[in-house]
Amino acid sequence: MKTGGIAERFRDKTILITGSTGFLGKLLVEKILRVQPEVRKLYLLVRAPDAIAAEERVLTEVVGNGLFDVLREQYGAGFHSFIKEKIYALPGDVTHENFGLESNDILQLSQKVDIIVNGAATTNFMERYDVALATNTIGVVHLCQFAKQCDNLKMVLHVSTAYVAGEQAGQIFEKPFQIGTALRLDYQLDIEAELQLVDKIKSELGINSDSKLEKTTMRKLGLERAVHFGWPNTYTLTKAMGEMLLQQLGQDLPVVIVRPSMITSTFQEPMPGWIEQTRTIDVIFVAYNDQTLPCFIFDGSVIFDLIPGDMVINAMMAAINSQWNKQAQVIYHVTSSHQNPLPLSLIEESLYKYFHKNPRTSKDGKTIQNEKILTFNRLVYFQAYMILRYKMMRAANVLLGGIYTKNYYELNRGYNILMTVAKLFDDTNLRKLWKATAMDQNDDASIFNFDPKCINWSSYLVNTHIPAAIKYANNQKAKARMLVEKILRVQPEVRKLYLLVRAPDAAAAEERVLTEVVGKGLFDVLRKQHGAAFYSFIKKKICPLAGDVMHENVGLGSSEILRLSQEVDIIVNGAATTNFMEERYDVALATNTEGVVHLCHFAKQCDNLKMLLHVSTGLLLEKPFQIGEALRQGYTLDVEAEVQLVDRIKSKLRIKSSIDNKLEKTTMKKLGLKRAMHFGWPNTYVLTKAMGEMLLRQLGGDLPVVIVRPSIITSTFQDPMPGWIEETRTIDAIFVAYNDQTLPCFIFDGSAIFDLIPGDMVISAMMAAINSHWNKQAQVIYHVTSAHQNPIQLSLIEESMYKYFHTNPRTSKDGESIKNKRVLMFKRFAYFQAYMALRFDDTNLRKLWKATAMDQNDASKFNFDPNCINWSSYLVKTHIPAAIMYANNSKMKTGHAQYGSR
Repeated sequence: MKTGGIAERFRDKTILITGSTGFLGKLLVEKILRVQPEVRKLYLLVRAPDAIAAEERVLTEVVGNGLFDVLREQYGAGFHSFIKEKIYALPGDVTHENFGLESNDILQLSQKVDIIVNGAATTNFMERYDVALATNTIGVVHLCQFAKQCDNLKMVLHVSTAYVAGEQAGQIFEKPFQIGTALRLDYQLDIEAELQLVDKIKSELGINSDSKLEKTTMRKLGLERAVHFGWPNTYTLTKAMGEMLLQQLGQDLPVVIVRPSMITSTFQEPMPGWIEQTRTIDVIFVAYNDQTLPCFIFDGSVIFDLIPGDMVINAMMAAINSQWNKQAQVIYHVTSSHQNPLPLSLIEESLYKYFHKNPRTSKDGKTIQNEKILTFNRLVYFQAYMILRYKMMRAANVLLGGIYTKNYYELNRGYNILMTVAKLFDDTNLRKLWKATAMDQNDDASIFNFDPKCINWSSYLVNTHIPAAIKYANNQKAKARMLVEKILRVQPEVRKLYLLVRAPDAAAAEERVLTEVVGKGLFDVLRKQHGAAFYSFIKKKICPLAGDVMHENVGLGSSEILRLSQEVDIIVNGAATTNFMEERYDVALATNTEGVVHLCHFAKQCDNLKMLLHVSTGLLLEKPFQIGEALRQGYTLDVEAEVQLVDRIKSKLRIKSSIDNKLEKTTMKKLGLKRAMHFGWPNTYVLTKAMGEMLLRQLGGDLPVVIVRPSIITSTFQDPMPGWIEETRTIDAIFVAYNDQTLPCFIFDGSAIFDLIPGDMVISAMMAAINSHWNKQAQVIYHVTSAHQNPIQLSLIEESMYKYFHTNPRTSKDGESIKNKRVLMFKRFAYFQAYMALRFDDTNLRKLWKATAMDQNDASKFNFDPNCINWSSYLVKTHIPAAIMYANNSKMKTGHAQYGSR
């Protein structure tokens, strides 16, 4: 490839890039290495605890991306040595002085760096104010401070956004922000005062304040301050403040500010249609693909400003070349609306064209026709349509306190946010830059194309961008999964797993393990890994034991107990009866309570015991229960008296009824609920689990104990595959009932928080806790929950349920779609809401995750961070289909009719 001009500028240069793990950052790194392999070094600043973790992030999140396939093919076996020679990962963060680097690192960089590209940013429109200020605003201060130390610096390129213009009408010019200038007339913006305001409010909240309260307060504050000064959101306000500081502090530096509009998938390079994340406009394409966009409020004449990512990179590199070592600040709007405007009507037309040519297909290969979106160019027309179409809702609107009117206003707000991006940006500087680039006698115009006039929007949208957006949305992959499988997969050198199962003898125990444990699809990853040797591996590592925690010595013979007591290092007690309301009190006491006594008796016989992990439930507080402590004030719970009460009642029943099993069963069920409520618990399950914990605290005081309390456990998030589930669990009853259309209405408050946690995250937390507390004579409790860090509202569950069934309708026997009716929701039933809306403190779990995350290897293998769960995606793509599939399979086994397959 002939290179000159722009590419030649980067030869033998050292470049510091922040934000390299982002969309534009990856594109920039790839482009430089492809067009100028003689670049001296790319220093990539990434958030990581150390150099090894930084390198790992770069190799997996940047270089490991499909974006680098062209380079990978070009260099073949020498690709990784080329990357190692050209890229150096730095663990740091723009939010810290000197980027958090050591003084010797800063000294070396300052002597070597020719170019700084600052792409680090938090792009969340509604980000916490403190977080957005630290990255988007103060990050620029640290950038300037470092830049002034650099001996050979020839260029600072700062990536901003065209939407720093806020909601200004008319043409937006390429002009700098003056320090202190607000968009709102006659208002002054004092950046230092904003920082002090944040510190003051956080100080008032207190060091020990609820982290969720702080998060909510900071988010609200950001939006309030943005609107106060005339910006629509926290992102654009803090980016504007960053520009102001760069204007003030970088006056004696060679500075270019690039302001791209809405960035879309690549136009040409290194391949058409490369995209990462569903970006701004893509939500429309994905929603239409899912048929969750029945109508849309828009004016077809409104101009949208889109710009492909590779064109932004080309403009950045051309700008660096053009302004090389010039002591000035130049702003480039990298936009399209001025030269090649894209009306919203063309986006809609392209949408239909693409889906007409590429219709969805059902599993039997039949074409599924997408319905055309009904569009309204004014909100009042949409309101009129809704009233006419749903006449009955008009009366309901009055009865339900104007809930639909509120929804209209919410839609209108969303529409206004969308229209914020519909601007006409002046791009005089960009056009001048392109003119100079196009005149170059080298190949710059073809290698560094950023001319938006060359884009045929219809062709680009239909053939490149929409399919890229849909493909990305459909290919969201997760990785992860339950204890036996996980141990065997991540540590095949484990000596032995003894599995205690209820069975009359050893042969029956082995049969149960082979069919109910190892025979499950959950083990498919291991099955594939070991091939023909799978069962010999299982036989070597697993030993089934016929026993039961309800009995002394867990039902084992003396020789077995002796052998186990000499071999066992870890005991994991997961035995429990988890039936909330229907379990007999005697059975629940025997398993959940007295089972703990037998467990402790056995544990104290073990010579080499280093850990006893007990699985409880998150429906208890993150503190140990004292023996005899009841939840009901003024009451004392005597566990031994409860066991005697059960024996006494059963004895009376047998004298009176000659052992009527049905009567005894009913009596025991009622007794369990009655005793639970008497002591302040809602059901038999949580009462007996609480008593089990009390006994473990009393009897296991000299043992190394960890108690894990998970909340509502759902299908696997990643490990060993997304969506593995067994049994229809708690929340799944709603999904299954909706699938069967036996849920016509539901009592709920959409704002109520449910606490769900995927099963594989529970397992990872358990294994991390065992490692963290190995052989420590103490009792530690972990709430493995999500509501504190990543709450999911009931409204999102309902929305996800509807979205899934709308996209995956049931089918009749003749193959026709059966449309599910939306559930009618009522907001009341305070006791139900109060019970379900429990939030669990998870301080210990967060500390454990922080420690685990420090080890990059452990963090990836043992992920239990609920923050990483996108609830909507997880529910729609993983958990709901898994729950329905399990329920349908269960029906087939029991001979029930199956009405739909997906």
